[in-house]
Amino acid sequence: MTLRRFDGPVDGQSVLRTELGKRILHTTGFITPLGGAPQSGSPIPVFYLKLIDLQKNNPLECAVQIGWQYPILGGVEPGLASIKSFTDGRASSFEGLSHGLLAKRFLQASILADNKLGADAQVFEPRLLDCPALQYAALWLFGPKNFFVPLLDGKPPGTGPLNITPDITADLRRRALSRSVNSAPAGGSAPISPSN
Repeated sequence: MTLRRFDGPVDGQSVLRTELGKRILHTTGFITPLGGAPQSGSPIPVFYLKLIDLQKNNPLECAVQIGWQYPILGGVEPGLASIKSFTDGRASSFEGLSHGLLAKRFLQASILADNKLGADAQVFEPRLLDCPALQYAALWLFGPKNFFVPLLDGKPPGTGPLNITPDITADLRRRALSRSVNSAPAGGSAPISPSN
């Protein structure tokens, strides 16, 4: 398996370094959640999928890139730093730094994908797919044949085993239907076309 490496926004690394520098200056490695001396990995594009698009024949074609996630490594805990870029000439903006379940699962999913698909001759574009209306996120290996690693499976979310699957559309539609049925008013029917 070969992964396409992204450079991200032109000013993404400098925005990230500035923001991480502020956090290191104001905290010590013992109390910052990430601890240590964090370093960033290659940025991953983040794609947003609207709930309403699950009704279309190929919903993943409707997913829109909304930003970048930079894996942050080298500290006590891994993290993901969000950077938003603009096409109108504005400087990129730092949107936040997260650590915990999603960051850990994303890194574990990356290792799993490398172990399982390492011998595959395909070139994959790594993406992070986000469908917040369903509290769903997945590592998306985009290529001639797609693969996905759902990150928040299990109850509570993120406790299920990580697995690679070639399709998530049926699962997303099932989740959307369950959400519709569970949110129907008492004595009424579920909405026909749920939306975010």
